[in-house]
Amino acid sequence: VPSRSVSSMVQMQSSQKDKVLVVNFNAPELNQLARALAAQGLLERMVRPYVNKGRLWEKALSKLPLGGRVYDRTVGRRQLGDPALAALTREAGVVSDWCSALVGRSHWLPNDWRHGWTNRLHMSVRESVAKVGGQLMAQSAADVRHVVAYEGFALPAFESAQRSGAKRWLNYPVAHHRQRRLIRDEELALQPSFASTWPGFDDWGPGHEERLDREIDTADQVLLGSPFAADSDYFAPSTASFMINLRVHDCDAMVAKLRSEGIEILGEQAEDYGKFAWIVDCDGIKIELWEQAGPAPTGE
Repeated sequence: VPSRSVSSMVQMQSSQKDKVLVVNFNAPELNQLARALAAQGLLERMVRPYVNKGRLWEKALSKLPLGGRVYDRTVGRRQLGDPALAALTREAGVVSDWCSALVGRSHWLPNDWRHGWTNRLHMSVRESVAKVGGQLMAQSAADVRHVVAYEGFALPAFESAQRSGAKRWLNYPVAHHRQRRLIRDEELALQPSFASTWPGFDDWGPGHEERLDREIDTADQVLLGSPFAADSDYFAPSTASFMINLRVHDCDAMVAKLRSEGIEILGEQAEDYGKFAWIVDCDGIKIELWEQAGPAPTGE
């Protein structure tokens, strides 16, 4: 879900004093969301792994003959490009993050060693970011009314937010983790050579899927993206390259309320799997309202 529109939805549910905490891995959509929130004065902090803020030591490191080139090609590429956002960004797991980047580039290491070390370092980064996110939420509970967090990094902040009554938004960029595992297992049985190229699940470690389950259960909303073809006209009349899909309990009631507020309804449609309606928001973004009535189509 695009950052500007998400920040608009968050703002609609907030007062001007309410703040948003963003707990990120390195997802560009959450970087953009944090930037939009910072511009509106709504961002409390963003917690994430190392990011190049353009500090003096980073500029000096980038100019080193050999080390600078390695830095620029690895962690140095992560730039926010926004001084206001950089000032509100708290880094965590920096040592493990840098080590992971260096090990990943050490192609002289045996593949099994490199893969195992990189994975353990990634897990260490995740734990550090999640822990700091939970600490900041606890410290800022009086001001923070929304937490937006990346999958696998959300639980400590969500649990703290739940205690304080803050709203919890989980950024889940792909299909449900158990569905991904099921599909991969099916493909392994049908086409092992093809399925073996997919990301595996053995690296997740014990308890990780249960942790993701708890994050989903604790979340108030899940932000999930689905790609469309580049030449799709499904987003028309909006000229944006994305659309927002919102699930509603009663589509007819929502449409009636929107009409009473003078908002134009672009269209309505009923299918076996639910009712739909479409509007365009004040930013020119098309919004699809969906009241689910049955299993969604699989596309097969």
